Amino acid sequence: EDYVDYEDIDNKEKVKGIMNDIYFINHNRHETENTWLKSKQNDYEAKYISKLCNYLILQNYKPEQITILTFYIGQVLLIRKYLKENDINSVRVTSVDNYQGEENDIILLSLVRSNKNKEIGFLNTFNRVCVAFSRAKIGMYIIGNFDCIVEGESKLYEKLKSKDIKLDEKMRGIWAKITKKAEEMKIIGEKLTLICQNHKKITVISKIEDFGNCPEGGCQEPCKKRMLCGHACEKLCHNYDCNSRNCIKPCSKEYLPCNHPCPKLCYEECDKCEKIMEKTLPCGHIKKNCKCFENEYDIKCEEKCTRKLKCGHPCELSCYQVCDPNLCKVKVKKILLCGHEVLAECGKQLYEIICEKKCEAILECGHNCPGTCGKCIQGSLHIKCQSKCGKMLPCGHLCVPM
Repeated sequence: EDYVDYEDIDNKEKVKGIMNDIYFINHNRHETENTWLKSKQNDYEAKYISKLCNYLILQNYKPEQITILTFYIGQVLLIRKYLKENDINSVRVTSVDNYQGEENDIILLSLVRSNKNKEIGFLNTFNRVCVAFSRAKIGMYIIGNFDCIVEGESKLYEKLKSKDIKLDEKMRGIWAKITKKAEEMKIIGEKLTLICQNHKKITVISKIEDFGNCPEGGCQEPCKKRMLCGHACEKLCHNYDCNSRNCIKPCSKEYLPCNHPCPKLCYEECDKCEKIMEKTLPCGHIKKNCKCFENEYDIKCEEKCTRKLKCGHPCELSCYQVCDPNLCKVKVKKILLCGHEVLAECGKQLYEIICEKKCEAILECGHNCPGTCGKCIQGSLHIKCQSKCGKMLPCGHLCVPM
């Protein structure tokens, strides 16, 4: 009641993306006990705070500009857990006791206490309340069960008074005063009102899932801002620079000199035209399934060659291959060096052909040579005789070859 706003308060920066710079979010979800730490925590508030923090970052606030405060270490750990699930690792989450003497642009405060017995615990300490409500420079958002806290504050003082315990007069009815003032200023309720920076559309957050209605930090309208490439941004309303993300519209450029449209996405490099087409090659053949950028002189023609070799036979290679008479496969009669006539491939030289005619020479043993003319090197070196010897050994037995 003794405090008044500084005269320059109306010129201060407004919080981006939220209708009010300060707001009390009221709820009735109950707290739980962290039995390991013997500390209180409130799952609903932790999830809500993490989603609100993510939304503020999508308004282009740096994580260093936001601090999350709470009165209980159990709640500190729970909020950190949900922030991590939202890939937020740089926002400071700490207890009110550890934040004395510090401040930040935006403060998110989780009050935690919400129970049937209307117990408010640390919320009844003036120094803590004073610290919690005096850290924000631009905006502050407080979430808690204010009905429980106000009623719990009243019951606590009645209880202390009945036991003649000295009361902290600075704390007497402080939460009732805060709540009443918030009601007068219309900055308390179960619904938080967000406002899109671009289209000024309103999004009302009445439950945690409603943050899903502004996934990019704006509204459900497409952005439509003109990008450097000339296209209109089709992403959902957002606050980051459109040109910092890849444009996924079809490329509108044409290749030169073919004037074929580029089939890639706008952000991809056009590179070479890969349109599939027919090309007439220098040999006169038409090649299908060519890429537009390929040079006709670099394409191998797979058609059968129509030229004749020096021997007069048609070339059997592919068109792109060099005609070589030594590769002619046509069977022709040839007189070998041994004098025999054989059918052999036209392209083979005489020394490459092994004569398959039977040798027919008489070996020293009297048997006919089982080899061929080629294997016996035209009679200069016969292969071994394969016939049975049949001679009588000195022992009286017949000779059997091993």
